[in-house]
Amino acid sequence: MQQDTRKYFEQLGRLSNLKLNMSLLASLKGHTHLESLTLTEKQRIGDIYRKSGLIEKAVSVYNDIDINSNKSPKTIEHLAPAGEETPIIHLKKRDKGAGFSSSPLYVVDDFLEQPLLDELIEYTNDNRSRFKHDRRNRLYCDDLGKFVYHFTDYFSKHFFSICDHLEVKEFPIKNFEIKLTNYLDGVFFKPHDDSNFRHEAGRGTRQISWMFYFHHEPKQFERGDLYIFDTNTDNKTCKVFDFTKVGTQNNRLVAFPSCYFHAVEPILLAANDFKNGRMAAGGHFQILEYK
Repeated sequence: MQQDTRKYFEQLGRLSNLKLNMSLLASLKGHTHLESLTLTEKQRIGDIYRKSGLIEKAVSVYNDIDINSNKSPKTIEHLAPAGEETPIIHLKKRDKGAGFSSSPLYVVDDFLEQPLLDELIEYTNDNRSRFKHDRRNRLYCDDLGKFVYHFTDYFSKHFFSICDHLEVKEFPIKNFEIKLTNYLDGVFFKPHDDSNFRHEAGRGTRQISWMFYFHHEPKQFERGDLYIFDTNTDNKTCKVFDFTKVGTQNNRLVAFPSCYFHAVEPILLAANDFKNGRMAAGGHFQILEYK
């Protein structure tokens, strides 16, 4: 890793450090009583929460802002991918000025029932010989076996709701990318967006990016969190130090619009053992562009 890249991710780590940010919140007089704060102060608190990876707390603060601004808040909702109610955390897009906005976010924790999650972890480990290295040294496998249907069925059932949550105009799906990945020690992903990608078959353009995080318990790796940057989607630029941090919580599904820049901080995995890596299933929804 080049020195400037290392320094950049170190800076991201400081900006998203939970302990430091909680100290910053404590310095804001009366921060525990939102009703006594100005909208600007509340906005600052919400931004600190999302930088720290405390997405539900950010949603709560932003909802309070919207209520007091006579806007319609987006609250935590419920869907049922596994036959039981599962919380959906929806972080709404927010205007950040000069054409920039924070990314809308769709998060489902405890997505798979535990027996199925255990099977997926076992399947990934049993097929380690089928994983290949991509140009970023990330390990990937295109075959999810029977598990692919658990994701395709969920997305087919909830596609229009996901589009609504992510403020993406509904579109006919022409290609559904999906693969398994495993990030081992030192693997990272610099800031980038996915929407410029053109699929080999035709001219498919990515509209929605998603990933499902899973790993062995107890967790052996450190870092590897996802950073989604405030982006100007018109001119395809981002603010590399303004972001929403998404922790790689076990059994967590995350989706966001592909046009938002994002990055993955370098993994720390002392033994660098495949079975203890930061595993994920992930991919994109594509729409076919005609010439």
